[in-house]
Amino acid sequence: MPTLTLGATEATTGGVLAFVYPGPGTERVGMGAWARREALTRPVFELMSDVTGTDIARLCDMGPPERLARSELAPAAVFATGVAAHLVLDGRGVRPAGVAGQSVGELCALWAAGVVDLEDAARLVGARSRLAAACPGPGAMAVVEGLAPTTVEQLCSACAGRDVLVVAIVAGPRHSMVSGTAAAVDRLLAAAPRAGAQRAARLGSGPALHSPCLRPAHEAWVDVVASLRLRAPKLPLALGATGELAGDAKAIRSGLAAHLVSPVRWQRCVERLVAAGVAGVVECGGGRSLAGAHRTIAPHVPMAAACDPGGVVALDEWARRLG
Repeated sequence: MPTLTLGATEATTGGVLAFVYPGPGTERVGMGAWARREALTRPVFELMSDVTGTDIARLCDMGPPERLARSELAPAAVFATGVAAHLVLDGRGVRPAGVAGQSVGELCALWAAGVVDLEDAARLVGARSRLAAACPGPGAMAVVEGLAPTTVEQLCSACAGRDVLVVAIVAGPRHSMVSGTAAAVDRLLAAAPRAGAQRAARLGSGPALHSPCLRPAHEAWVDVVASLRLRAPKLPLALGATGELAGDAKAIRSGLAAHLVSPVRWQRCVERLVAAGVAGVVECGGGRSLAGAHRTIAPHVPMAAACDPGGVVALDEWARRLG
C-alpha cells in the first residue's frame, strides 16, 4: 500500500492524493451548491452560521456578491465550502494522504489532518476575521499573474512609499498575491501592467492579510492559538508560514501563531507534498482557483477539483493503481 514519509513516521493511504484548500478571493455566489445537496455537509454550514450570526449556506447560494465578499463573511464561506467538499469526497471513499491550505484554507487543512476538531477550527476562522477587521485600515490585497515573485517584491518596494506593501502569498512561479494599505495596492495595480504582468486585480475588500498591517492583531491571535489543544498531524501537513511539513504540535503552533502576519509559501507547500510522494492533488473548495498556479508548480502531477466528484474518484482510482 502506498505511503508518504513524514520525518520518521509514515502515513499509510489508499490512493496517494493530497487535498488542498483555497483561500482569499475564491468566494462566489453558488459556491459549493453541489456539496450542500449532501446532508452530511449541513452541520459545517450551521456551525459557521453560528460563528458569524449569518446564514452562511443561504449567503453562498443567494449572495448578494458584495455581502459574500465582506471580510467578516467570506472566510467563513470559504472554510465551510472547503470542509464540505472534503466530507463529500470522504463519503465516496476518497481520502487524503497529505494536506495544505492557502490562507484561511490552512484552517481546513488543520482540521483534515486531525490537529484540531471542527469546532476549534471554526473558532479560529471567527477570531481571525474579527481580529483582522479591528486593525487600522483601509487594507487591501491583489493578485498579480505573469511575473516572478522576485519581480513582484521589487514592485512592492517601488510602490510602497511610506505605506505597507508586501508579497503575501507566493502562489506559484508566476503567480503572487500582495497585501498592504489600499493606496499602495492601487499604485501597484497601476504599475504592474507596465512591468509585464498578465493580470493584476484586487481581491475582495480587504483586510491586508499576511502582512505587517495586521501586526496590531498579532498578540491577541497568538493568545487564541495558545488556548487551543493541538494534536500531532495524523497525515502530512504543509504549513503556509514555513512551506515545510510539520511533524508535531509544537511546530504547528509556531506556524499558526505567525499566520496573520507572515507570507504564505504556497509554492513550497505544494513542492514539499509532491516530494513526499503524492501522485495527484485535489482542490477542496468551490471551484478550480488553484489549478492555474498548480500547472506551473507541478505540471507532471495531475489535479482534480472536488466540484467534479467523478473526476476526483477517477484520479483516486488511477493513483491506487500506481501504488
